[in-house]
Amino acid sequence: MKLISKLFSRLEQVNKELWVILSLFLIALLLNHLVASQRMVLNFYALPTLGSAYFYGRRHATLTAFASVLLVALLFLFESATPGQTIEISRLGYDQWVDITVWGGSLIITGYLMGTLYELKNTQLKELRDTYHGVLMILRHFISKDTYTENHCHRVSVYAMRIAAALDLGPERIEDVRAAALLHDIG
Repeated sequence: MKLISKLFSRLEQVNKELWVILSLFLIALLLNHLVASQRMVLNFYALPTLGSAYFYGRRHATLTAFASVLLVALLFLFESATPGQTIEISRLGYDQWVDITVWGGSLIITGYLMGTLYELKNTQLKELRDTYHGVLMILRHFISKDTYTENHCHRVSVYAMRIAAALDLGPERIEDVRAAALLHDIG
């Protein structure tokens, strides 16, 4: 499990945009061959946009949505042309272009809004963590009046951090364990 986790994190660091676009093309290829209904296929193009919004934020989600719309429009153009025939946009139906435009606009707006929610959640989480650290500093000030308790709490926090790291907990969880160990004698 560790190896898969490390491999995934390394692959993610290579180039986030490249992986999102690659996944978009793979999903497009699979869905266009597996699903016959075009309206059904359009709903699946939202998946990379939602994933991009959740993992990478507003900018990536909007770019992924735009790439999805562009990919659908290109697939629509090439699908309507017969081999050896030039592609003419005017030959395609007005209703079909309106459908793609409305779908594409709603997908781009959805990506933007979902990415905004992701960034807002991260901002609020950071503010909450900063407040938490401030409270810890105030409580540590009260503990520092007793030298034995302060040193004991510090030693316990170091041991607890080492145990948490050995258990492969994430950095945020290790920090929570450290804070709990620092405060274990309050009360």
